[in-house]
Amino acid sequence: MIYMDSNVFIYAALYPDVKGDNARKLIGKIENGEVIGVTSSLTFDEVFWIVKKERNFDMALEAGKALLLMRNLKFLTVDNSVIWQAYNLAGV
Repeated sequence: MIYMDSNVFIYAALYPDVKGDNARKLIGKIENGEVIGVTSSLTFDEVFWIVKKERNFDMALEAGKALLLMRNLKFLTVDNSVIWQAYNLAGV
């Protein structure tokens, strides 16, 4: 299982270069069931915002919908206990 940070989806949506190709390959592996992918609900907001800022609103809607409909991607709930776990794992 791998955590899919928003940058993977942003690169896939915005970059036609190697960086975007690598992101699209990873997304393809998750969609095909080769890898189990998880992300948080915060990823949707980050992807939508950046794609809207870098391109336009319609493309942001498209990227957001693709994220929500992605096969084999599970959205994790982020609550106060998860945030504290992340804080503690950071070694602060």
